[in-house]
Amino acid sequence: MHGFGQLTWSEGESYLGHFRDNKFEGEGKYQWRDGRIYVGCWRKGKQHGNGKMFISRRVYLGIWVDGVRSGNWLEEYEEPEVDLTLKSDSRSQSTIRGQGTINDMRVQLSGSISVRDE
Repeated sequence: MHGFGQLTWSEGESYLGHFRDNKFEGEGKYQWRDGRIYVGCWRKGKQHGNGKMFISRRVYLGIWVDGVRSGNWLEEYEEPEVDLTLKSDSRSQSTIRGQGTINDMRVQLSGSISVRDE
């Protein structure tokens, strides 16, 4: 393969990105069947350069050299989904769903937020 494309294996793993001489090359995204995801640079079929590795709810940012993590790493956590139920009186309530954080009983929501009256 050469150029941009997608490969999906029967075991559930997939790659979406650039190829050169049948190898991953340039920017691409690889997803393992256990849920891990790597998004970043590839060279000669190996992770090489800047990239992000998503494992569970953690995100690792750093540099790879020939398929191996190298140097210092930054570890971040994805923001969890937050469900809040707001009651204005005993007969009505609304549920708010979105990503955000809870700090000292103050809630900060970000991204898309949906409100459902019940």
